[in-house]
This record gives sequence, structure tokens and C-alpha cells, in this order.
Amino acid sequence: MAGKWLELLIEIAPGIKRAAIMFNPDTAPGGGSYFLSSFEAAARSFKMEPMIARVHSETEIETVMTSLGREPPGGLVAMPDAYVHIRR
Repeated sequence: MAGKWLELLIEIAPGIKRAAIMFNPDTAPGGGSYFLSSFEAAARSFKMEPMIARVHSETEIETVMTSLGREPPGGLVAMPDAYVHIRR
């Protein structure tokens, strides 16, 4: 699944060099570990730097977004978890 998310990012922005996956470990499947290994492997296979963004507050979400925006080209995947979904 993570590979498909990254494929979609590449279709949107072909020059992506970094990709972050954002989730709240308190609400994400398996504490976030469910998708992490496949995300990291897929990112490396697409020659991207994988970034893990654990968030617990809206301030942390803003920090992740700001960080990605400062050093383009980067992309963001929001892991399917209730916390992130509500704040999308």
C-alpha cells in the first residue's frame, strides 16, 4: 500500500526527493509500525529519502508541513489513522 501512495506522489510531482509519512502513534494501526517498513522500503526503491513524522498535536503537524515546505522537493503521505484523518 505504501508503494502505491508514493507512486501517486510521483505522478503528481515527478521530482520528489523526500517523502514523509505522518501519523499519530497513539491512533495509527500498530502504533504506526504497520506501514512503516513498507513505506521506507518503497521510498528507497523510488530513490527518495523516507521521513517518519510522528505527531501528537496540531503544532507538530504544522511543524512537519513547514519543514517539508522549506526544502523542496518533498511529499507527504498521511497514514490512515483517526487522528490525522480528522485533521487533514
